[in-house]
Amino acid sequence: MVKKRRPLSDSESDYMDLYKKYRPKTWGEVVGEKPVIDSILTAVKNNALPSAYLFSGPRGCGKTTVARLLAKTLNCTNLDEDFNPCNECKTCKAIDSNSFLGVHYISAANNGDISSIRNILSSIQRRTLGVKRPIWIIDEFQNLSKQAFDTFLIPLEQDSPNALFIFCTTRISKIPLTLVSRSQARTFTLVPEADIRNICTKILINEGFKLVDNESAENSVPTGQDASKTDNTTVVKTNVKILDLKARTFTPLLVDKALQLAEVGEKGGSVRQAISSLEFLLSNPTVDDIVRKQWHLNLVKAIFWGMDAVGALRIIRQVVNDDSSLDDLNKLTTMIVNDLRSIIVSTDLPSDCLRAKILARYGVDTLLDAYTILGSTPRGFNLGRNPLLMLEVNVIKTVKLLQKSLQK
Repeated sequence: MVKKRRPLSDSESDYMDLYKKYRPKTWGEVVGEKPVIDSILTAVKNNALPSAYLFSGPRGCGKTTVARLLAKTLNCTNLDEDFNPCNECKTCKAIDSNSFLGVHYISAANNGDISSIRNILSSIQRRTLGVKRPIWIIDEFQNLSKQAFDTFLIPLEQDSPNALFIFCTTRISKIPLTLVSRSQARTFTLVPEADIRNICTKILINEGFKLVDNESAENSVPTGQDASKTDNTTVVKTNVKILDLKARTFTPLLVDKALQLAEVGEKGGSVRQAISSLEFLLSNPTVDDIVRKQWHLNLVKAIFWGMDAVGALRIIRQVVNDDSSLDDLNKLTTMIVNDLRSIIVSTDLPSDCLRAKILARYGVDTLLDAYTILGSTPRGFNLGRNPLLMLEVNVIKTVKLLQKSLQK
């Protein structure tokens, strides 16, 4: 369920904040995690909360969202009968704006040393006026040092802890068993594709867009002399206007494209990533932007999955044949390199997404070698060398590297 909220005007500058704007504010708005939500609400109703929760699951599946919602529930001054926060009191608004002194959010990615954790544990001994229960949300929990993990053991064994810790991790296997056993673990999963599609559609409607069928959109595409009057407020795909900012209309194909870019598959996906992809489509509504993004995806598939050098070069030639500038070629190459880097360093990819399959097929060492080859391409652009030739040669080298790695 997506709660109806005020649509954005065309002139507002915070349009890219759709995910934050539509972050669930009541328990009923959380999608796809009913067992987790039911267990948390039962603990709240029975005043039987643990010293710590350990939320684990893929990135973008709602761990920090649920953590913030629980923080509001435990500190709101006007809960309803279903234990939903009112979202109108000073406390709720302060938590939404990250200004409430009783709710602390840190990322262990850059605060995982023992001194940071000791500072946290010393601060929980001090009570703050107006705070029912202090909440500490520690994201990327798997990045804590061993000493920092050990520091948590004693506080979590206390009978009446002053604070509630909510640990969020994408890799529960990296958490010491001594901490897992002292926390109540809750596993989050990818959100079903149908639910993500429904959320994206409702967001668009709430933003003031009207859903039209593909046939109506096709009939509205200008032809002949009228076609020259189109501008960048219209996204066209195979003679179908999937998004028209002037008419404020969209078709189901727009949501299909958002889910495709977010790699939402049969096993589900990330709501956050899907909404981010939707933001891309809304903020870059030109044919060139959409096609460039598709080039990126097709080139990644051709090189790293199909190991198809000929197909990859054909895609690259499409960029040139379509009169794209060398700047576009540079951007395309940089996107490939950045995507390869994300494959190498990521530890929480959904198992059914293309990047996870690529990592499993070749392994980190081979992909690092590929990164070295492709990573030299943008540097060559800056040196004034022939960018097209450099990219083509390095793509062929990369494909041969991948093929050779599978023959070992």
